[in-house]
Order: sequence, then structure tokens, then C-alpha cells
Amino acid sequence: MARKFSTILNRFFSGLVIASTLIVHSTAPVFAAAESNLDLAECAEGDDKCVENNVNMIKQAVSSQQTVQLDCDDTYGCDEMKKTLEESEAQNRKNLKQKPGYRDKQFQSDNFITFYDPSCGDSSAGAVSGSGAGDPLPDTVPEPWRTLINNAAAEHPDSDRRIVAATLWAENRGWPEYKDSDSTTSGAAAVGFWQFIPSTWAVLGHDGDGDGVKDSKNPKDAVHAAFKHSPNSAGKPIIYEATGDIEGDFTSKKFYRADESKYSLLTYMANYNGNDGSAIEGSTLPNFQRAQNGDYVRMGYWLMASGFEKGWLPEADKFVDASTQGAGAAGGDAADADVSATNVSDASCSSESSSSSQANAEGFAWPIDLKKDDVVGFPCVRDNYCGHHDGSPAFDLIKKSNGDQGLGVAVYAVRNGKIESKDIRNGISYCYDWQLAGDDGYWYWYGHNQNPSIENGQVVKAGQQIGEVGPTECADGSVPHLHIDRGSPKGSWGGSVNSRDAEFVPIMQKLWEDLGGTNT
Repeated sequence: MARKFSTILNRFFSGLVIASTLIVHSTAPVFAAAESNLDLAECAEGDDKCVENNVNMIKQAVSSQQTVQLDCDDTYGCDEMKKTLEESEAQNRKNLKQKPGYRDKQFQSDNFITFYDPSCGDSSAGAVSGSGAGDPLPDTVPEPWRTLINNAAAEHPDSDRRIVAATLWAENRGWPEYKDSDSTTSGAAAVGFWQFIPSTWAVLGHDGDGDGVKDSKNPKDAVHAAFKHSPNSAGKPIIYEATGDIEGDFTSKKFYRADESKYSLLTYMANYNGNDGSAIEGSTLPNFQRAQNGDYVRMGYWLMASGFEKGWLPEADKFVDASTQGAGAAGGDAADADVSATNVSDASCSSESSSSSQANAEGFAWPIDLKKDDVVGFPCVRDNYCGHHDGSPAFDLIKKSNGDQGLGVAVYAVRNGKIESKDIRNGISYCYDWQLAGDDGYWYWYGHNQNPSIENGQVVKAGQQIGEVGPTECADGSVPHLHIDRGSPKGSWGGSVNSRDAEFVPIMQKLWEDLGGTNT
């Protein structure tokens, strides 16, 4: 007779199913809520009908927006059930991304989304130093480690790749030489480049290269386990209330691991190493005790805050060039790890734009993903007017094709600066306008957008994608388009017909002239 094994379900009224770590095996059902138990059977060897029934129950639970956690490693058919769970959750994520306003914080809150896929847009966590959660790692991380980690990130979009790179550096006190198998073992029986102890590997082990073996010594397997160690870290600041001032944040910002509302990347860094009490709750980093966990967290801070340029070696109490520290710092080739440098994003994001625009020598970037032959209104008819309907020096950037074909076109930051006054347009929850306070002192107004990948106060770079062209209802009934203008004099908000800067017209004309090609 088939025995029962434990699962946990948490009911989501509508929203995203979140992949989570395996729970500890139990011989009796464990309830997260009285009505949420999924009664799966522990199937006898060869009982394929039993496995099929379990698979169907998992599919039904996931499709009804429940989260499922399986502890079935010793159960017949476990691999098939886990595969079903992973595939069903991936489909749920893909379906949800198609909904208007997916990236909007209020939409996420309304739909109980605690997962934001950073590989499909910039994190909205605010100003954070170093490479962002969804950005490829910087060149200061040598090959093939950089590509190995970037590629694995596509399978773990709720985990921050900076944690994976920082723990690799910290465990090896620099970048180790890449090998297909690393038998390095610590006194605590931790194995491999990321130093997993057997009990942790039993839960997080992953077959990353598809050879049918979960091997903690194999970096292609271990990198996935390192991601799985820090779920929900994506988009967190490096330290709570980080400002991006590396030296200032080190001395003034406080570390937390007990208060979930104050989690940071350093929380996950600390948890990766353990807890000997030296990373003190509510303390600034210089006041940590000099012991293993406190030192480990401080190593992580300097690495991530500096974009992996500055490393700290606790044993010698000295700073080093993080990019050149270790036997593997000289770098290799992505082919050494048998991975392709071009595959660094989740294929399920293919319907979403992840492109960028290049800033010119004057620091300006063309603000929309439309090529020279495909945008309405150019060349400008005068040096102070470019065809805007009200005669003012503003721009309605419209795709030449008729209808709604401009919907969803990527929108870029025209200048380095900071996002201000991002707000819902006309009470429509998925329509947005915002100001970009440029580093040149001018304010640029963006109108009629959807799916913003930015938040108020966020620092952006010229050419960075910050949203998409919204539908007709975001454009007051006109065809989908981006409205952009800048205020005059400097410091004046854009968006007002009475204060639009005519000197912005020749700047946009020059950006258009420098474009090439066509979207058709």
C-alpha cells in the first residue's frame, strides 16, 4: 500500500508560483494552512500509475496558483514529479509576464508576487553599487567564471548573481583556476569551488551539465547550488539603506539578518557562511567582531560594492585588487567551461525587450527602440520644432506602421540621471509618466509608458532601458507613442507646454541623424 509523504502548499489568490528549497522529510502531512494540504502518495517501485496521479495533482495545484514544495528524494518517480513542478512553475512565470503592468510594484503587490525576474529588466531596488541583480557580471570577474555564473543566472532569476560571484571569491580568497573538477576539501568536509558540506549538497545539489550526476566538485553543477542557496535575494541592496557611497555606507549603514524587512545581499552572504555571532545584528560593519562570519560579510561588502574591483583579505587585514587576486584571475575563455557567452538571459523573456541604446560623445542616447526609417516626424522641420501637434518643441515618437505596432517598444534613458515623480497616468494602474533629472541639470519628461523598470530615486545611465511604450489608453486615446521633452531653464520640470526647451530639438535631430537601419 502506498504511503503518504509530506508537501507544503501556500494558497495564492492570483499570482506567481515561487520555486523554493526542499523541506525536511516528514512521515506525516505538514500543513501551512488547514485547507492547503496536497495529498500525494509515496509510490512503490514500478508503480507508474501512482506517479502519474501525483504528476496530475501537481499540475492542477500549480495551475490554481498554489506553491508546492516536495520532499521526495527517496520516493519512486521523484525526478519526474520535480520536473513537472519546475516546468509548470516556469509556464506560470511566462504567462504572468504577459499581463500589463507586470513590473509595476502595485501590480506585484495586488497579485502576491514576491518574485521579480531581473533578467527581463533592471531591478527596482534603488541605487545599488556594482553590477545589478539582473545585469551580467562586470569584466572584473574573469572568464570563464563570469560566463558560467551569468548563464546559470537564467535558471535562478530570484537569486542575485553577485552573491554567487562573491562567495566564490571569498571561499577561495580570490578567483580560483577553472577546472572541471575541484577536490579541495576543508576541515569541515566542505567540497569544491563553492565549498558545500554534504548535508547542504543533499538538499541543493543540481545536475547543471546534464550528465545525470549531481557533483559538488563540478563547477557546472555547483554554480546552480550556489544560486539556490540565496533564493529571493535578487534586487536586494548590498546593505540595508545603501546609498551607493562605498566608503560612507561601510561606516554608517547597519547589517541585519533577523529582520526580514531589512534583508540585504550581506544577509545572504552571512547565511552562506554560517553564524558565529561575529556579524552583529544592527551593527555597522567596522564594529563587527574579528571572526569568521563577520570577516566573510565584510569581504562580500567590498567585492560587491566596488563592482569586484576591491577585495579584502581578512587573514592579512589588507586590501587587494579583487580582479587580479587568485590563480584564475588571469582569465581563460568561456569555452573552458563549455558555455556560450551569448546565452545570459532566460529564454522565457524573449518577448520582452532587453536591448539598450548607446550614448554619444555629448552624453545623450536615442530614447526609443525605433530606427531612423521607422520613426514619425524626422527630419525636424525647423531647429526649434519637430512636428509636435501643439507646435511646441516636444516629441511624439511614433512607429510609422499603423495601429498599435509601437506598443511595447523599449524606452531608454536619454541622459545619465535620476528618476523622479514616477506616477500612474490618469488613474490607469499600468500607465506611467516620469521625470528624468539629468546630470546636465535639465529635467526630461517621459509620457505614455508601461512596464517601468525603474523607481523614484533610482540612478540610471544614458541608454539604459527604463520602460516600454504603453497602449492607446496610456496615450489619451492616440496611437501608442513616447512623448519626451525637457524643461527650461535648467531645473524646471519637463512636461509643461509653457516651459519646453527649444534647444532640445537639435539634440534629438542629431541623435536621429546618427541612427542607422530600419525596424521593418
